[in-house]
Amino acid sequence: MGADAEIYVFDYDRYRAEVVPRLLEVVGGAGPTPWFEGVCRRLGEHFEDEWRDLVEELRERPADWSRHCTFLGDDLRHLGPRPANRDAWARTGRREETRRLMDDLRHKRTTVEPPTAAKWGQLRCASVTCPERTRCLLHEQAGEFGPDMLYWLYEAVAAECCVGEREFLGRNATLHDFVPTLRALGLSPTDPVFTLLEALGDRGGALGHDVSG
Repeated sequence: MGADAEIYVFDYDRYRAEVVPRLLEVVGGAGPTPWFEGVCRRLGEHFEDEWRDLVEELRERPADWSRHCTFLGDDLRHLGPRPANRDAWARTGRREETRRLMDDLRHKRTTVEPPTAAKWGQLRCASVTCPERTRCLLHEQAGEFGPDMLYWLYEAVAAECCVGEREFLGRNATLHDFVPTLRALGLSPTDPVFTLLEALGDRGGALGHDVSG
C-alpha cells in the first residue's frame, strides 16, 4: 500500500493577515465570532459541533498567546530547537510502527497499542512559569489529546485560505526522503536547501500535526 506525495504553494502573507489574528481571537476567548460562524458554515461538515464546544471551552479558559506565549512565534510556529527524539522518530519511528502492525496482523491480534502524542512527535509546552499554563490547550497539563479540535480547526482554515495548486512529487515521499537524493546530486552539506527542508518538515511541530502523525 502506498501514498501519493504532493507539495502545495502556501500563501504566507494571507496566512499572517487572515488566519493568525482570527485564531488568536478564538483562543483568547472571543467566542463564536462572525469569522468563526463563517468557518462553521463552510467547513464544519464533520466537526461543527466539536468546534462550537471548543469555542465555548476557550471562552471559559482563554489564553493570550500574543502576550504571553514563548512556545509559539507570532505566526504560530514552534519556537526552540528540534528535539532529538523527534529526529529519531523521523528516521525510525514510522518503520517500526509498520513492522509492529504487520506482526500483529500475522498473529491475528486485534488490539494494537495506539500511538501516543509523544511517540508521533507532537510537541507540547512544558512551561512552569507561563501565566496561561493552566488554561492553554497546548500545555502538556491539558492532557494528551487536549488540543485535537484546535488542530483540526487550524488545519481547516489554513488549508482553505492559504493552500494553492498542488504539485505531484511521487509515491511514498516525505521531505526527509529528498536529503539523500540531493546529496547524491552533489549538493554541499552546507547548502541552504537542507535547512529549508528541515524547517518545512518541522513546520507544524507544535500546532498543525494531529496525534495520528
